[in-house]
Amino acid sequence: MSQFGIVISEADPAPIYLQIVNHFRVAILSGRLQPEEEIPSIRSLAEQLVVNPNTVARAYRELEQLGLITTKRTSGSIVSPNITSLAKEELLCLLDPHVDTLFSASDQLRLSTEEVTDYVAKKGKARNHEVSN
Repeated sequence: MSQFGIVISEADPAPIYLQIVNHFRVAILSGRLQPEEEIPSIRSLAEQLVVNPNTVARAYRELEQLGLITTKRTSGSIVSPNITSLAKEELLCLLDPHVDTLFSASDQLRLSTEEVTDYVAKKGKARNHEVSN
């Protein structure tokens, strides 16, 4: 684990650069990283993760194309200042693999979509009740 909280997993089938991208996507869109907050330099993060700097550079290019970070040649990279407008939709998209897994499991259990969504809604209400107490 880097001091920045990124964990590269050999068990994860995703390429290392995508693991880095996904870490930053979640951190930025969930608000753990704030707009205009500085992120580690390519060289620094590569050293922390013990990966090739080109791998980190590729991840940063991808994050820039997604509009999540802004890179300035002289001052490094920061979280894009106007990130909040995309956050909710992007966060929901991060759930896609989990939703797919849930529905795959429900198909195997022969549960309808309605039964699953009702169950998830009930669990959500129970969780919200626990959190508010």
